[in-house]
Amino acid sequence: MSEDPAEHCRIVRLSGDAGARVFEQCAALHMAAITDGFMTRLGTGFLTEFYRSLASLPDSFVLVSMDNGAIDGLIAGSTNSRSLMRRAVLRRSWRFAPHLLRFMVRREFLKKITETIAYPSKSGFDDLPDAEILNFAVSSGKRGKGLGRQLFAALVDEFKARGTRRIRIVTGALQDEANAFYHRVGAGRVGDVSVHANSKSLVYIYEIQ
Repeated sequence: MSEDPAEHCRIVRLSGDAGARVFEQCAALHMAAITDGFMTRLGTGFLTEFYRSLASLPDSFVLVSMDNGAIDGLIAGSTNSRSLMRRAVLRRSWRFAPHLLRFMVRREFLKKITETIAYPSKSGFDDLPDAEILNFAVSSGKRGKGLGRQLFAALVDEFKARGTRRIRIVTGALQDEANAFYHRVGAGRVGDVSVHANSKSLVYIYEIQ
C-alpha cells in the first residue's frame, strides 16, 4: 500500500519527565496499533512505564508526532538494544512490579517475558548492529498519509546524530503492512528469528546514508 503525501507534522523527542499523560497516550496508541504483540498483552500500565523508561535511558529514545496535543504516531529506538530490556525493566522493577504481579502465576507469561528480555542476545545476532527500532505505531486515521515515513526519517536523523549508521529491525512475519513499509524505505532482509516459540519474525538491516 502506497502512502499519500502528508502535511508536515510536529515530531518531538520525549524526555523522561514528560508527564504521565504523555506516556499513557504512547501506551494507548501502542495497544491500538500493535494488537498482536506480546507486550500489548501486558497492558497499558506496563507500556506506560516502558515508554517512560525508554525516554529516560541515555541510549534509547521515543519520538512522537503531535496533532493538537494528541499523539498520533510514535517510533522508538535504541543504540544498544542487547541489554535494553534488562535496564529498562529489571533495573526499574519497582515501577513495573504492580503491572506484572497478575502474570507471575502464569507460566506462559513468565516464559514470554524471559524470551523478550533474552532475545537480543540470541545466537546469530553477533554480526547484526546493536542499534534497533523497538516499536513503531501510527494511529488508524493517519495511516497511508505519509506520517510513517516522516517518523522513520526522524528516527534516522536521531540515530545519525548519535553516530549510528546501521539499524536492526525485527518485525513479525505476519505483519504484512510493516514488512512492506520496510521494503519500501530500503531495508534489506537478512534472516529470521523466533523471539517466542512458534512465532517467526523477520530481521532487516537499514543502512543510513
